[in-house]
Amino acid sequence: MLQRNGFTVLELMIALAIAGVLATLAFANYGDHIQRSNFKTMREVSTKFALSQQEHRQRFGRYAESVSAEGTTTAERLIFNDVSNYTIAIEVADFRNFTATITPNSDLRKTPDACKSIRVSSSQGYLVYSSLNKSRGDSTKECMPNG
Repeated sequence: MLQRNGFTVLELMIALAIAGVLATLAFANYGDHIQRSNFKTMREVSTKFALSQQEHRQRFGRYAESVSAEGTTTAERLIFNDVSNYTIAIEVADFRNFTATITPNSDLRKTPDACKSIRVSSSQGYLVYSSLNKSRGDSTKECMPNG
């Protein structure tokens, strides 16, 4: 009687095919996870920015009109360290309201296609966060369903 030691070529090919399918699924999920994680980080940055704007208003009596990573804070300019990783465009800023859009600077901080930017608005201290897709349309329900 013959004794078998080892695997047949067919058994090895089946094992490699299964491993390949599992690796493909894991890699696809990993990329999605990284994009969602980058969006969550951008949400944290938007919250820190909004709080910095509130502190700026308490100090100078108005919201800052521009953001910089270096220099000195003035009545018109806010110094915010995270500006090097994100583009922060302040659209409206006065003594009562501000609206700003935060977008990642590079592909290293890639976010899901539906969640490319975050818009932060403050009306007399009441903050509203919304998400924008690639074409600048509102995607808040898709990206931030729980607020």
